[in-house]
Amino acid sequence: MKKPLLTIIIPTYNRASLLEKALKSLLPQIKDLEDVELVVSDNASTDQTEEVVRQALQTGSFKYNRNNENMGAIGNIFTAIEEIATGEYCWVIGDDDMVRQGKVNKIVEIIKENKLIDYFFINYFTKQIKERDDIIDNFNSAYTPSLKECLSKDLTEKQLNNWEHLLGIDTDWPSYLFTAIVSSIFRRTTWLQYSNCIQFDKIADNQFSRLDMTYPHLKIVAISMINKPVYYIGDPIVLLGQGSQEWSGHLPKILLLRLKDVIELYEEIGVSEEYLHIVRNHYLKQCGTVCFKLIEESNDPSHFKMVMEAMQLANDNKIFFNSFIEETRHFVQRLKTYQEYLVEMLVSTIIAYSDKDDISIAVWGSGEICRLLYTSSDNLARKVKVVIDNNKTLQGTVFQNKFIIRSPDYLKENHVDIIVIASIKYVDEIIDQIRNQLNINTRILSLKGFS
Repeated sequence: MKKPLLTIIIPTYNRASLLEKALKSLLPQIKDLEDVELVVSDNASTDQTEEVVRQALQTGSFKYNRNNENMGAIGNIFTAIEEIATGEYCWVIGDDDMVRQGKVNKIVEIIKENKLIDYFFINYFTKQIKERDDIIDNFNSAYTPSLKECLSKDLTEKQLNNWEHLLGIDTDWPSYLFTAIVSSIFRRTTWLQYSNCIQFDKIADNQFSRLDMTYPHLKIVAISMINKPVYYIGDPIVLLGQGSQEWSGHLPKILLLRLKDVIELYEEIGVSEEYLHIVRNHYLKQCGTVCFKLIEESNDPSHFKMVMEAMQLANDNKIFFNSFIEETRHFVQRLKTYQEYLVEMLVSTIIAYSDKDDISIAVWGSGEICRLLYTSSDNLARKVKVVIDNNKTLQGTVFQNKFIIRSPDYLKENHVDIIVIASIKYVDEIIDQIRNQLNINTRILSLKGFS
């Protein structure tokens, strides 16, 4: 039997509904392509994956490999490439991705015309999973992405004399290049020759603790292709599905630490300073953004540890700190706008709710929102009887030259008609404290409304 030119591999685990759409899109495209082999590698799924495969086999031919046990995502991919695939080239796509209508045939023709090339880079674009499914179901996988949706703005097709030249293509995300395995088509024998650079036995598969188990394909491609010619396909052939990534909780670690490892790999294999400069600058810029968002949104001590490590790595780099400062400026503006909106909402709600002059209000929180509340309406200010704060260092101090800031226990002995939570964060925790710790049933008003 003739050896296939291209093996397309779809690794999957317990994502039957995603796989079903991927096969619905792909099978019609490869039906008449004798040079293409499709492999679905099932990592011992316990859902309806086998049934989806059984149904799909009635509409098209492909290989189905089911592992006896879950080998981890990387193990599943390596098994499919090294033990199941028979094509001269391999292309791994996700069960949440989509190849645009007619583009498999285009890929095959490009490979045939460039048989001396070991590696092909494919431009791609991103969409949410629901959008992907809609394109597959209602438009037969036909879609033309906007330039804004694409990873690379360079839509040309060309041979490049050196793999590292890919790092200079027109993209807003140079440090992310090669991270999506779907962007790589590689000669299988080249992969087999260099895949021993990945050390499986030293890394926990699910913790993204090292580059080897985060982006092993990137490492293999970089080591095998440095100083060799490659082919760039600027046509955005693949839709990269967003919203179904189980690893999204590890994204800060990946962006801050593993992309640093990528740069160190590039330095080690001899990528020229011209291209290292491009990748480093983007990494440092996005590092500043990620660090700020972790400080803003996370209470996880491990995240703060990562922030400190990233700041040490930045080593006073102005790109990193300019990015961090810019995010801080945007945050302050967003916070100011949100505070003003919250105050306006609270004031209008309180006034609409209570037209009695003798109604009493306790404001929980003595910060900026409390100050805005108190100074925004004389009518409201007259009804405020006490300001409460959990911060013991503030308790006993004077607010607006009028109120002594009290501890929450004050409310147990002194009745008020409404408690207004003057806070954006920790609203649920404060409500729980009022209801379950203080056992107070007074009406509570917060940004979530009355409770």
